[in-house]
Amino acid sequence: MRTGSGKKAIVVGTITAFDPPHWFAHTMRFTTYDDPECEVIYELKQLPGGVECTLIVEGMPVGTKTAKDMQSGGTMVVNRLKSIVETGKPATGVRVLYWIFDKMEFVLPKRTEVDNWPMKNKNFD
Repeated sequence: MRTGSGKKAIVVGTITAFDPPHWFAHTMRFTTYDDPECEVIYELKQLPGGVECTLIVEGMPVGTKTAKDMQSGGTMVVNRLKSIVETGKPATGVRVLYWIFDKMEFVLPKRTEVDNWPMKNKNFD
């Protein structure tokens, strides 16, 4: 998860499993914390009239800053995905939040610069 300019990374991770349309998993680590990475798994199950989405987080050490942020962050992620699937774009509040993040990028610590984080492709287009 990079800022609009692509110069800073808030979350880094690697895709670990992908079985469309049933399963998607990736590692994740907040670049602002020293917590170890954990794995986030999205399970999708087709139901009459819709799709059930289950978000599972594995390997997250209890009591860490990551654990605290993920308690509310997981719900926010699922709600963003739901909005994108249903409308083709994130909800208005999320778009405003992204705009604010974009304008406030300069306040992020140096450790969030993408040069500090190994990525296969730092220049996503």
